Amino acid sequence: MENQQKRRPISSTEYLEMGASHSSRDLPTRQSKHLQNRYVVYLHARKSDGQIFYVGIGSEKRPYDFKDRNKFWRNYVNKYGEPSVTVAFKSLSLPEAQEIERFLISLHRRVADGGTLTNITAGGDSNPMHEESIRSAMSVAMKGRVFSDETIQKMKMSAKGRPPTPQAVAATKAKHAAGWNPMHSDAAKRKVSKYWTGRARSDDQKKKNGIAHSKPVEQLDVNGNVLARFDSQRQAAKAIGCTAALIGMCVGGVTKTAAGFIWRRAHPFADNDNAVALKRHNEK
Repeated sequence: MENQQKRRPISSTEYLEMGASHSSRDLPTRQSKHLQNRYVVYLHARKSDGQIFYVGIGSEKRPYDFKDRNKFWRNYVNKYGEPSVTVAFKSLSLPEAQEIERFLISLHRRVADGGTLTNITAGGDSNPMHEESIRSAMSVAMKGRVFSDETIQKMKMSAKGRPPTPQAVAATKAKHAAGWNPMHSDAAKRKVSKYWTGRARSDDQKKKNGIAHSKPVEQLDVNGNVLARFDSQRQAAKAIGCTAALIGMCVGGVTKTAAGFIWRRAHPFADNDNAVALKRHNEK
């Protein structure tokens, strides 16, 4: 009972008296520009009975600015009318304002916690996306939702050029280091399979797939001199007049040559491949 009496909600009138007696001289001085004593803690209350329904922090103008409020605040004001404003504390540094805001929200409690406040977060520098209840609610709301092509394009344009956060990069690297690959999961394979089932690939798509999966090769004479480069084994076979399988066997090390030439994969480590190809040929 004693704890409940100590933590009873305070009326807006009492907050006003507390704010009037508050002085920035009672607070620690800060040198940093970020911590200048320019913040206030304010309350929004119902005019009919003074019931507090919102606790916030900001500049001196923020308490009287009713724009950019969350939907719960807007619904409350639409039902009960414009609120009365009480600036409870003035001339605070940001950390001090955040600490007081967190305390007052925990004192009056949010509607989701059985209280009267329309605040979404627990106050201070907390992020609503870090709370399990918010994440669960959004997950349920988004599940099964189908976006239009226009919405998808807008989302792509919004994310285009946006660098990932250091935390996201570190998390992705850790997943890959542990052997994670999204295309290796059963869910990803089923999704790709479902997408292509019954779908006819156009000639342009086939050509793109061929280019994406083709492996460039280089033609060398028996002395190791590069004679030509081809985008694929099939292209080389047509030019030389043999089969792609023969060239593939030479590239793979099964045979020494194909059609009288040495063949290798074309990639940045050409010199090393050239030495390997010559060694295979000399061992013949």
